[in-house]
Amino acid sequence: RQQHKQQQAQQNKQEQQEIWRQQQE
Repeated sequence: RQQHKQQQAQQNKQEQQEIWRQQQE
């Protein structure tokens, strides 16, 4: 259960980075 939570957090972090990169361009 904790692993799933960690995975979700990592996914959210990646998505935020993608958005940030898009905003930078």
